[in-house]
Amino acid sequence: MKNLIKKLFEYFPTFVIIPLIFVFSSQSLIYFGTKLINSNMQHHTLITFVDKIAPIIPSFSIIYLGCYIFWVLNYALAGRVNKDYFYDFVSNIFLGYIISGIIFCVFPTYINRPDLNEIHGLGKMFVTYVYNTDTPVNLFPSMHCQISWYCYLAVKGRNQISKWYQYFSLIIAVLVCISTVVIRQHYFLDIVAGVAIAEFTYRLAMKKHFGKPISVFFERINTRLHLN
Repeated sequence: MKNLIKKLFEYFPTFVIIPLIFVFSSQSLIYFGTKLINSNMQHHTLITFVDKIAPIIPSFSIIYLGCYIFWVLNYALAGRVNKDYFYDFVSNIFLGYIISGIIFCVFPTYINRPDLNEIHGLGKMFVTYVYNTDTPVNLFPSMHCQISWYCYLAVKGRNQISKWYQYFSLIIAVLVCISTVVIRQHYFLDIVAGVAIAEFTYRLAMKKHFGKPISVFFERINTRLHLN
């Protein structure tokens, strides 16, 4: 066990730990905090032709829930590129979360889910878990799709990451996006918005190097905790 932990720390740089704790904490704060803000506001639906024809596929709930491992792994992999890239990448995530949070507050959305009695087959247990633990609001943009697309962008075109894994990350990101619609957790337009925000903030952060200011903050913490 000790050897496994040692190998993990050798593969994933330790300086990513604190920033990623902040990243995932801010994700929860934005997602659940804005639900309190918009709870008494009028919520909208965004049904399109795609949503009407898309089948319900309960087994995709496994992908929807399992993607959390994908998120942690790929966010950490960004640190293998180099520190400057990693902090630019983290800044892009924070910017995307802020944009999503603002949209949740000014344009809250909801979805009418199907009755669980109408859902059958492999994955129903996981769909039930999703429905029971997450209210059907704060859909546009889809943070599931946004974060999964960030995971693909984190490794895309990076020589430090194997080509096969870059393609694998794209496939997983696409499957996560599909899962949000076929388990009736999101609308098609939520996917479009999530991916669009991810692409916009990533390109902007990489071009303007927004990571420089936050790197100073995190590097001070890492130095004190001996994580550099």
